[in-house]
Amino acid sequence: MVRIYDYTGKYADSKEQGVKAYKTLKEKIIHQYKVVVSFENVQYASKEFLNESFGRIYQHFDPTYLKKHLIVTNIQKDDKETLNSIIKEKKKVS
Repeated sequence: MVRIYDYTGKYADSKEQGVKAYKTLKEKIIHQYKVVVSFENVQYASKEFLNESFGRIYQHFDPTYLKKHLIVTNIQKDDKETLNSIIKEKKKVS
């Protein structure tokens, strides 16, 4: 499990945090069957953070593969909407 709070604290709001999360997610997705990403205790995730972390993941991996291997839990409703929007954008591009 990847706990975003461990990388960001309560606020996942910078590009630098997103890069750290991306590197961890990429490595785990390459080497594990399924990766659970928890946003527990994260009160806010900015579009910049989500784009830098998950947006890059969706550029690097096939969306069908990610649907089976990446699970996001405990994310705030507004942040989930932003994440879904980013994923939809990246799917169009790939």
